[in-house]
Amino acid sequence: FSLIVNEVLKLQGPRSAVDTVLVVFSVIDTASYKNASKKLQVIRQDLQYDNPIFLVANKVDLARTRVVSEKEARKLADKYKCKYVETSVVLNHNIDELLVGIVRQARYQQGGFVMSGSTESIPKNRNKVARFTNILIDKIMNIGHKEIPCTNLFDV
Repeated sequence: FSLIVNEVLKLQGPRSAVDTVLVVFSVIDTASYKNASKKLQVIRQDLQYDNPIFLVANKVDLARTRVVSEKEARKLADKYKCKYVETSVVLNHNIDELLVGIVRQARYQQGGFVMSGSTESIPKNRNKVARFTNILIDKIMNIGHKEIPCTNLFDV
């Protein structure tokens, strides 16, 4: 993993063809979590990658053997400004949400359209006033929603 990420980001620079990165760890394996933490540090700090990163906690269906708490993982996601989601591939839990979040972030990085709430955002290269108006409408629509930022996979 680290070899692939290092080479791709070094060859293509900060504005690389890599729109998003997924770092996946198992909630039943402390070593997996520590490895994910090291990878996030390398990607964000050493490589100075500023595109979206998803921290994905897998195997949440094995709650009885869980050793990495959700709180601990969210704290790591916040530290490295990542999106955070808990999944279970076996139960297909949050898999669709993760995939939609990845596509949304990738489209945003490419300057495409992004759906936010019930309004449609416009491309980056359009009129600044229209973009400001759209952002203002989005903020008004989200008043009262106290969602933890790292768990909102669709927010860009």
